[in-house]
Amino acid sequence: MDTIHFTGLPACFICGELVITIDAGYFCNECEFWEGKMALTTFENVDGLTKKAVDRIDEFLERIERVGKDTPVKSRIIENRMDLRGVEVRAIVNFLRKKGYPIGSSSKGYWFAKSKDEIEETLQHLHQRKSAIQSVINGLESSNYFKKQESLFN
Repeated sequence: MDTIHFTGLPACFICGELVITIDAGYFCNECEFWEGKMALTTFENVDGLTKKAVDRIDEFLERIERVGKDTPVKSRIIENRMDLRGVEVRAIVNFLRKKGYPIGSSSKGYWFAKSKDEIEETLQHLHQRKSAIQSVINGLESSNYFKKQESLFN
């Protein structure tokens, strides 16, 4: 088991609390944010990822960590350079985000957020998508279409 020790430096850039140093990274108990290097493919839950995507998670993270908000990279460039499909890129991004990695995105591409302010655009976009998806769910759940179709045949 890795040795875990407390340190006064650095503080979590998300919430400002002190962090735990683990291997080559930091973990914040307050907001459960991890920053640093970690063998991601040792995580147990990689559901929804193809084997090829799982094999490229570490490489993707190494590449995206060098990309800032001012120079985002489009999915198709990642796809071409890493021999992935768009669905695999999205699955890797979602997997890393669920693990706490601050991967930002916009219509301009993906980047690695360096501050909470840099991730706000992504959070706003995700909330808008969530609302739009909920509206679609509500519409389908309240649909009378099939009831009308059934009455035609009864």
